[in-house]
Amino acid sequence: MKQASHDTVTVLITHVDGRLCIMDFVTRGRGTTLPFGATWDIAGITWLREPTDENIFAEVSKAFGEEAAKYRLIDKKDLPKDRTNRDSWVDDGKKIVVK
Repeated sequence: MKQASHDTVTVLITHVDGRLCIMDFVTRGRGTTLPFGATWDIAGITWLREPTDENIFAEVSKAFGEEAAKYRLIDKKDLPKDRTNRDSWVDDGKKIVVK
């Protein structure tokens, strides 16, 4: 079995207008440049970075700018299975609620 080239944690992002977005924050990746907060694992090949508030904030800000109001780490198993009405998802701070 081929080993995955990266590891991730899942980030739930709430936009200023209430929309939700899901981001996979890469904690172990491959590439020739280091993302913010990363250090080389194998120089020039793989890198590591912790999912700290500072690192996640930098990635969320880069991707969404001022549209992102808040974010939190979640477990993928906590995402609703049915994504038909994804626009009606709301984060109550503990779970995603379908309104």
